[in-house]
Amino acid sequence: MYVYSPRKNRLQVLNKLDGVPLEELKKIKKGHNAYLEKTNAYAVKLKQVYAENEKVSASNSAASLRMERWERQNIAPLTTELQRLMKLLDSHSVGFIKRQLMASIQFEGGHYDPQPARGIIQQIENVRRRLGEVYDRQPPSEHQRLDSLPREPRPSTTLIIGGQKITVDFLRLNVSELDALIEKHQNKINENKTRTSELKARAALNESEKRRQAQGLRRSLSKQLSLIDVCPYCDGKLGDANAHLDHIYPVSKGGNSSERNLVFVCAGCNLMKRNMTLRNFLKSSGYNEERVYGRLETLKKDF
Repeated sequence: MYVYSPRKNRLQVLNKLDGVPLEELKKIKKGHNAYLEKTNAYAVKLKQVYAENEKVSASNSAASLRMERWERQNIAPLTTELQRLMKLLDSHSVGFIKRQLMASIQFEGGHYDPQPARGIIQQIENVRRRLGEVYDRQPPSEHQRLDSLPREPRPSTTLIIGGQKITVDFLRLNVSELDALIEKHQNKINENKTRTSELKARAALNESEKRRQAQGLRRSLSKQLSLIDVCPYCDGKLGDANAHLDHIYPVSKGGNSSERNLVFVCAGCNLMKRNMTLRNFLKSSGYNEERVYGRLETLKKDF
């Protein structure tokens, strides 16, 4: 019988394989094989993605080094100069009280002594303009995006087993037991097929043997009728329709099935004689012994 572990408000999970029919076991095996194929494909794809991403990472690192070198050569000198000018301008800032006593100019929220500040501010603007021009000539980024990692196959699937939706966890599946159960079922089916084939072959053989014996008996009957065309016992009519093969000396009393102990007689005589000896049968039936013995002697029978 099926054995499942229940889960509240969730699909039942297959817990044991014992008692699961062959067709259901094959479903589980097919699902497991599909999972293995997906897992192998996932491993191959993952390896490919890691290898490609490693190349991309190396390329991105080289691109970063080139960009850093370009920035050191083109951006860093201007930013250093800009920082120096901003500090120099800051040294000429004017506080609130001093602004009340002297003229000042305003720049980016600060107040400065006009005489030195105007030249410094002009230099700052020149440097910023040059920075803008340099950034406009900045080479495009050579960075490439890394490939996303493939999604790992789910280690379980839902199958219809016994008319119910059942979750099969392939990580917990005992594959050796599954294979053994399938082989056991298959061996039983094969044994039944073999037994059936043997029975059919035996039946065909028996039928063939019966046909062969029948053909032999018809030839024997024809041969006997060519010598004596009547029943050797009662002198009555004898032919295919009523011919019975009788053991002259009964089998029950030690008689054999040799040709000399077998004779075709009519159905009435055979049924009446049953397992009696010939002598007792002739006495019981009142048939003429000499005539019967004479006919049997003509047929070369023992009596």
